[in-house]
Amino acid sequence: MTPCYPMPAPYGNALRCADCHRAAKSPKCHACKLPTFERCVSAFNVHWHMACFKCKACRHPIKGQEYVVHQGCAYDEDCYHHTIQKIDMENDPAK
Repeated sequence: MTPCYPMPAPYGNALRCADCHRAAKSPKCHACKLPTFERCVSAFNVHWHMACFKCKACRHPIKGQEYVVHQGCAYDEDCYHHTIQKIDMENDPAK
């Protein structure tokens, strides 16, 4: 998308092309900061492109699957159960 430039009077700087208008009105992805024109994920009170919402451990996109939040980060269920939960259990002083 090539950015457009504001049109001159009589409308001041209010006019812009349709693509730039959509970009200005679309939520921005928390990871890449680009507009989320297509379907996006809403997590942690921000928006993400589907490809940008990734597991903290393996860095693979969390696409349409459940995720677990641990210390403010998203993990896919496999990574959480195989790494984070295991570490938490090993560090449990009650053992």
